[in-house]
Amino acid sequence: MCPAAEDDVGFILSLRAEAARWLAEDKRITQWEKAWPTLEAQRRRILEAIREGRTWMLRAPSKPLATITLCDEDCYGFWRGSLRESPPEGDRAVYIHRLIVSRRHRGLGARIIDWAAERGRERGARWLRLDIWRDNPGLEAYYRSQGFTKAADIPEDVLDELGLTGYPSTVLMHR
Repeated sequence: MCPAAEDDVGFILSLRAEAARWLAEDKRITQWEKAWPTLEAQRRRILEAIREGRTWMLRAPSKPLATITLCDEDCYGFWRGSLRESPPEGDRAVYIHRLIVSRRHRGLGARIIDWAAERGRERGARWLRLDIWRDNPGLEAYYRSQGFTKAADIPEDVLDELGLTGYPSTVLMHR
C-alpha cells in the first residue's frame, strides 16, 4: 500500500464506476449508481482525503488495483450521533471509507482490511469502523465474514443535524 497521489482521483472515480456497474448488472443493487450528493462534491472529498494523506492505493507494478481511505477520527460525526452510549474515553478507532477493489482483482479486500486494522493497532486504535450502504445485504454479509458486527443504523435526524440529509451509507459496523 502506498499513499494516493492527486492524479489518482480519476482512477478512484473509474474504480467506483466499475463497481457500480457490477453491482447494478450482477446484483441488481443501485449502490453508487450516482455520486452523493454530486459528482463534483465527491471529487472534492476524494481530493481532500488524498491531500490529507488519508487515501491509499494498492498497485501492481504498472497499475492501481484498489483504494481505501482511513480516518483516525469520526470524520462526519456518524458514530457520536448514532451510538446509544458514548464510547469510553480513549476508545480509539480507525474509520474505513471508500474501500474499492478492481473486479479483476477481487479477493484483495480482506487483505486490505487486515492492513487497515494493523495500521490502526500501530496508532493505538481498538476498533476498525465503517459505514455501509443501507440497501446492500450482501455487503453487510461480506463485512460480517470479515469479523465486523453491526453497531447501529444512522438515524435520519442525525444525518439532518450533520447536514447530510439523504446520505445513503447508514449501516455502522465495527470489529
